[in-house]
Amino acid sequence: MALFIESLLLLMMTTTMQGERAFYDAIVNQKLDSVKLFLRHNYDLDMPCKLDYDGSGGKLPVRVAVERDLGDIQRLLARVGYVFAVAASSAAGTGSPPTSTAASTGDDELGAGRSLRLQCRRQLRRLLGFGIARKTAALPLPASLKDFILLKDLLDD
Repeated sequence: MALFIESLLLLMMTTTMQGERAFYDAIVNQKLDSVKLFLRHNYDLDMPCKLDYDGSGGKLPVRVAVERDLGDIQRLLARVGYVFAVAASSAAGTGSPPTSTAASTGDDELGAGRSLRLQCRRQLRRLLGFGIARKTAALPLPASLKDFILLKDLLDD
């Protein structure tokens, strides 16, 4: 069953004719359950979810959440380890990830993305890639750390 879900998610990560991925739809429509499903299977949040019309770049999921002021999605991504800011002078649609804190949003919870603990979780998840559950299970780590890497604190309701 897990292999089927992984295959389905890989298919959903492909780009539509409009340059959008299914993850973009989940973010824009604030489908938290769908976003959590993508996170559970370690969707690459450093990959654009909305491509430019010329195919030269695109918007990262974090930037889409900030530009559309989607608080619930922003808080979820902050707890995964992403930090939020939108530079007024930057071109909308640049693929560079937001790097400053939540000062522009006024939400203290979004500033939590600064913690070393969350940044480490983000980097570990990025390095483990797709199929994160199998790969994490094979690591010689305590169960509590494996649960932290797998986002059990965020995804299990």
